[in-house]
Amino acid sequence: MRLFLPLILCGCNTIGFGVVSLEPIYGWVDGCTDVKISGHGFDPDATATLGGVALTELSQPDGLLDQGFQLFGRTPPSPTGAAGYADLAVASGEESGTLAEAFWYAACPGAGYAEVAEPAEVSAGTVVTLSGCGFDPANQAVRVGTSAALPVETACGSARVTFTAPDLAAGTWYVGVFDLAGAQLYPDPACDITVPAATGDTAEQDTATPDPCAGVPTLTYGGAA
Repeated sequence: MRLFLPLILCGCNTIGFGVVSLEPIYGWVDGCTDVKISGHGFDPDATATLGGVALTELSQPDGLLDQGFQLFGRTPPSPTGAAGYADLAVASGEESGTLAEAFWYAACPGAGYAEVAEPAEVSAGTVVTLSGCGFDPANQAVRVGTSAALPVETACGSARVTFTAPDLAAGTWYVGVFDLAGAQLYPDPACDITVPAATGDTAEQDTATPDPCAGVPTLTYGGAA
């Protein structure tokens, strides 16, 4: 005789509530860092704060196995306006938990500091998002390579702005941020953004001389390598 045991389905919250980790653990004081909170017992109504200020764009993952265990969100600007640690607090139903000093707000290196331009491959008219910190659309403009000044619009506070890619020759060009008087705020003026970005191995990589354009965002036109 065979014995058939009943199948018991367990809910994902049977292990209780807890906040385990936050990734990444740092970002600019300007906010707009996309983060993942891991733990368990997160109901669909879960909320989260950093330093007492609510994260925005909160959502749970699509995968059924991760629902109740993960939250995605976007950090607010530093509640103090300065660099420092902030506590992460998550509340779900009648439960709540805190991770002390879970996130480090880093000071912006300077006005119009640009880290990433997306998409990286463009044509004239492509809307580009520039991410970093210290952006001020009312007092700054962007130039790509040899282009004229291009107006920027806020995409996420002072951490992300958008602009329209100008019409440029095929190649890879640096993106620079300028004040309205034409002074180059980023990158350091030692990087001449009007010179096409080098591709592949460069001479600077084989010498002790730092490349003043290292890490500067670029846009590629015409499928150039």
